[in-house]
Amino acid sequence: MKKSSVTRLCVVWGKYLTVAGLILLAVRSFAVEIFAFPLENNYIAPAGRVMQPDEESFSFAAAADTGAKNAPIERIIRQVQDGNHRFLLYLGDLVRYRNISHFRWIVSELDEKLDLPFYMIPGNHEIADHFGSDNKYYYRMVFGPLYYWFSYGNVMFIGLDSSEEKYDDAQLRWLEDVLETIRPHFKHCIVYTHVPPLSDPSWQKYVPVGASVERLGKILQKHKVDLILAAHIHQYWEGTAWGIPVVTMMSSGQKIRSDINKYGYVTVKIGKNGVEEVQPHYLTDNLEDDNEYIELLFSNILVDDRFLVICLAFLGSGLLLLVVGFVRSRIGQSKGFDKI
Repeated sequence: MKKSSVTRLCVVWGKYLTVAGLILLAVRSFAVEIFAFPLENNYIAPAGRVMQPDEESFSFAAAADTGAKNAPIERIIRQVQDGNHRFLLYLGDLVRYRNISHFRWIVSELDEKLDLPFYMIPGNHEIADHFGSDNKYYYRMVFGPLYYWFSYGNVMFIGLDSSEEKYDDAQLRWLEDVLETIRPHFKHCIVYTHVPPLSDPSWQKYVPVGASVERLGKILQKHKVDLILAAHIHQYWEGTAWGIPVVTMMSSGQKIRSDINKYGYVTVKIGKNGVEEVQPHYLTDNLEDDNEYIELLFSNILVDDRFLVICLAFLGSGLLLLVVGFVRSRIGQSKGFDKI
């Protein structure tokens, strides 16, 4: 092959790849910045707040495991608000994976639809990225404390962090202290967490039982807990753990692991005697919103670190080919030949 032909190929493909890399980087930069605006609503959990202490009867809703599938959680929010519930507990896995643009996208969608308090705890999707590393920085920045308590009426609510499928010593010491010093001031207590504390062998694939879970059980057994709400297994289930009633959430967007192939949520009715009713609610159909796929492209794929690697690979390859073409051209000119 003639030297000039190889040089031209290097230059042409170098230009194409360089331009493509620059365009992809520009698109990614836009995707990263598009949701980098201040959030209108405050989603920080009401840690330590005492709310409506004289209200004896009320209801609230709980949902989990959306995985950034927008249409189902929007439908759930509308139904919860129409039902006049006081607040919505969200038990983790709101996003698809840990990425600040993804956090901001899903929260910006909530800003548009949400007119009631939204109290969250982290799931494994809030802390893990595609490479398997865990980091809770983004969650803290958007939603605040990883575990906390608040009260509504005469009920103490305790949100626990099980996003790593375990409870660290600091959290368990905090829980023991809170139950001993604050729990006696309230008639009832509800604990909610992402990974359910179940020992049923059928759930071992999703719910590992470790020393920290057993220690959690010993702590909860010392104090009267009316109900444990959990998620993660993507199925509505009622049972017990350490003699305490447990209810797990069905999926609100992620893969369904139930014979009832529908997304849903749960409502809990509180009366003078505590938990009066736990009611599952299923959506009439698994509605998909076609418009959200464009937003998912910007909030999910384009901001992925792996996409950045692709952008840099295009740009780097293009620049390398341009350099090779330039060097070959200079060598050919200096030696005065046009064949290899």
